[in-house]
Amino acid sequence: NNTQKALDCYMLSESINKRVYGEGHQEHTQVLFSIASIHKSLMNYDEALRFLQITEKAIKRARDEKDAELIEALLEQGLLHIFLGEKFTALIFLQDAHKICKQIFDETHFLYAKSIARLGMVYMEVEEYSKALSSLFLYQEKYKMMDMFE
Repeated sequence: NNTQKALDCYMLSESINKRVYGEGHQEHTQVLFSIASIHKSLMNYDEALRFLQITEKAIKRARDEKDAELIEALLEQGLLHIFLGEKFTALIFLQDAHKICKQIFDETHFLYAKSIARLGMVYMEVEEYSKALSSLFLYQEKYKMMDMFE
């Protein structure tokens, strides 16, 4: 099947990129994200999480802690924990991502918006409705996405 062939190619590419560019280089981490994405599309969430954790660690070792790719890795891990029913673990990842977003981006950056939207989603899941509403209203106000919530 084509998905397995893609996965095999990305796995080969990951080992080559790691050797050529080094662990944590953007070429390497982008391939790790792709591998995680394929596992996510196959609903193999545990394996997707494993590759996102590898990505997160590689980024932290090689780069500044305040990195857009690190935010993406945290946001994706949070989403996968939601899929796995691990709401409070998801909340930790999403709060960490949002904290970094607030440090390096202004409120108009797409990752800032993504972090707010995901936080709102998980606050609903953990029944913190006032925080969920605040996140969603902030998202709506800042990003003029009125039709999304009607």
